[in-house]
Amino acid sequence: MDNTSEADNFWKTVISQTLTGGYNGKRPLILSKYFENGSEIPRPEDTSILHRSLGELKLQKADWRASFQKLDQGFHAVEFNDRYDCHIDKVDPDKDPIGHLVEDSPGTFVALIVGSLVLISGGIAYYFYKKKEEEEGEE
Repeated sequence: MDNTSEADNFWKTVISQTLTGGYNGKRPLILSKYFENGSEIPRPEDTSILHRSLGELKLQKADWRASFQKLDQGFHAVEFNDRYDCHIDKVDPDKDPIGHLVEDSPGTFVALIVGSLVLISGGIAYYFYKKKEEEEGEE
């Protein structure tokens, strides 16, 4: 068995446990990076099913995701130095990014909206400031 097959089999089992165990963002499946004998578990980057992704900042090293063909949900593993926190997202961000932000990451969604409004407001204020400067310079 090659490393990809071994890693795929391992992570498919983790994904299955996460799906059937009702693990969500508030209650993740916590997975040590090491087996009881001290050897490292298969790494997500060695699989053909997980891909690197973005996630809420939690001082993690990386975020890994997998999509399901027939489900709107998605698998998410948040990698820390010593563990993976694995959960099922209600909405797969690869299929519906906005829906994912609203359902699974509302804090990020609000921050993006507020940040956008601040940038737009700043741009409008700057436009009128420059326009007023030009009008005063013409007098």
